[in-house]
Amino acid sequence: MTEWNVGTLPFIWHPLESAANPEGLPDTLPFVATLDPATGTIRQKGNPEVREALSAAYSRGSLITGTMDADGGLGESYADAFLGFICETLLWREFDGLRVLEVGCGTGFLLSRLKALGATVLGIEPGGQGKGGTEYGVEIVDDFFPCARTQGEKYDLILAYGVLEHIEDPHAFLLELRGALATDGSLILAVPDCEPYIEQGDISCFFHEHWSYYDSRSLSRSLNAAGLTPLNEVSGRFGHNLYVRAVAGPTISTVSKLDQLAPMREKSQWLQEAVRKVCEGGEPVGIYVPSRFANYVTSLGLKGPFVFVDDNPVLHNTYLPGIPTPIEPFAALLREQPAQTLIMSLAFSEAIESRLSENALNFTALHSLTLQKE
Repeated sequence: MTEWNVGTLPFIWHPLESAANPEGLPDTLPFVATLDPATGTIRQKGNPEVREALSAAYSRGSLITGTMDADGGLGESYADAFLGFICETLLWREFDGLRVLEVGCGTGFLLSRLKALGATVLGIEPGGQGKGGTEYGVEIVDDFFPCARTQGEKYDLILAYGVLEHIEDPHAFLLELRGALATDGSLILAVPDCEPYIEQGDISCFFHEHWSYYDSRSLSRSLNAAGLTPLNEVSGRFGHNLYVRAVAGPTISTVSKLDQLAPMREKSQWLQEAVRKVCEGGEPVGIYVPSRFANYVTSLGLKGPFVFVDDNPVLHNTYLPGIPTPIEPFAALLREQPAQTLIMSLAFSEAIESRLSENALNFTALHSLTLQKE
């Protein structure tokens, strides 16, 4: 199997003030998954309609929450975890004089932390979040990588957090990154670790902004194919991301017959029916982390009623495209007392389960549904 027509999924790109994307952006788009036979990576099949919508969203300032920032909450925790890995994998070396480039640097918060350690830093951010680096006092170029500002430059450390999955041609992108590394330079990447979603057939990992869905094996093969050698790798840290450090090395043939797409599709059919059973009956169902639930609403034609809950205050009183249920704080569950709450987050499931138990609320974690399969 080389293709899987997943169906029509919500086009999620930014928290919305109403249950519809602004004019010019569709609420839903088709999603077809394919398999890269060279690396075993599950990828979204190229589609002109998707490309056009993404271009329009990026020009408006696309923002899926999880951006690193000094917010005292999720954003800062993401930064702390990634910075910890950077320091550990570089053996806590001195950063004085180290030339650092971050591609897709967002606000520049992480760069400001490295600058404080003595590094000379530069950020590339095409989304507008960087605001020229004025917020955190670092230089940020409003452009895509590679760009004129980095032409011919070499860097001791290149960072790309949550970027590679957004690139339609990741091989060409990795080659460009490799070419910008100084002798003995390091590339450190962070991508969502999709292995548990692939293994369970969970379509909640699919977003139109993400062209590639990596696990540790497919990421290593992708790096090898671009002449990069992975040295250190870790998963399961804050947000369930996959971190890896790589250096320039020989290109290795990565041809693989590993097909994860067919079994993912097969498991998905069972999991979607299990979700339908949880949500049927006409009674309100609590949904914790609803952005992970939106694909199921559309693919299964679910009507609710639902109580959407998320702990991120940025999302409160916002909507997902085509779904007329507002996202509320935890207090909404205490108010509505739904008979069942479905936990959609894998990364934060343990903490959510504890909180629901403390408040005597019934719940089912999505990843636990696969354990009920006979």
